Amino acid sequence: MKIENRIVVIAGGSSGIGLGTAHALAERGAGRIVLLARQQGKLDAAAAAVHRQHGTAVSVFSADLGSATAVQEVAAQITTDIGLPDILVNSTGAGLLLGMSQADDDNIVTHIESTCYAGFFLTRAFLGPMIARNRGHIVFVGSPAVNISFAAAGYIASRSAVRGLAQSLRYELSQCDVNVTYAEPSLVYDSEYFGTYSGSLQKFPLLVRSPRFRFMQQNSAEAGRMIARAIERNRRYTGHWLSYSLRLTPFLKPFYDWFFRVTSLPASQGGPHFPKSR
Repeated sequence: MKIENRIVVIAGGSSGIGLGTAHALAERGAGRIVLLARQQGKLDAAAAAVHRQHGTAVSVFSADLGSATAVQEVAAQITTDIGLPDILVNSTGAGLLLGMSQADDDNIVTHIESTCYAGFFLTRAFLGPMIARNRGHIVFVGSPAVNISFAAAGYIASRSAVRGLAQSLRYELSQCDVNVTYAEPSLVYDSEYFGTYSGSLQKFPLLVRSPRFRFMQQNSAEAGRMIARAIERNRRYTGHWLSYSLRLTPFLKPFYDWFFRVTSLPASQGGPHFPKSR
């Protein structure tokens, strides 16, 4: 899809991949960008940064995207005040990374609501008018974590659900000109997520999280440009080279599983702990 002069809505746009995508789409001439997130202060700062750097008009709306009612209200306001979006980017997520043996109910629910529910509710709010107009592009941001093994039950379950949403919707829309991209950036090392949820970075395997292995990672600007290119080229899938290797070389998965397991956070530092069988 041509990005120039398009209306873009980015969920999770106040930081990380969402904000990186806002900058990348503004660079490509987006006409109006709408950022959605919970915290008004962070939204205002993000909007000011995008406008200052690119001159693009940016609007912000604070909303709990895990609530169907809140999403319906904010989607109606966006449509009335700005117009129906041409491009929708779902890049949301929240919650400390914990294994099943450590997580409580609230942790699991937080991951599902902030990632899966948010993408489902927001997409559904705009989907009917997009289909009627026969134009649009929807992006779901996932994670290569769905293809590897480490202890983060809520996170991996929610990201797996996002991948399923993207795949299902793509087939549903195969007869119209509303396109769907599923994106799998690698670990984004400058994301505020790891500051907000202290200890989560250490749950990722050493090979992925260590600064010594930056070639395995991305920053938010690189992830945003990757997503922008996928929108321009109507790609069904885009990802970091690590994601491609996990998808296209399944014979390597046993090695990845073993290596990531032995380099993950040990039980003595908060990793999963189970008594050894005798």
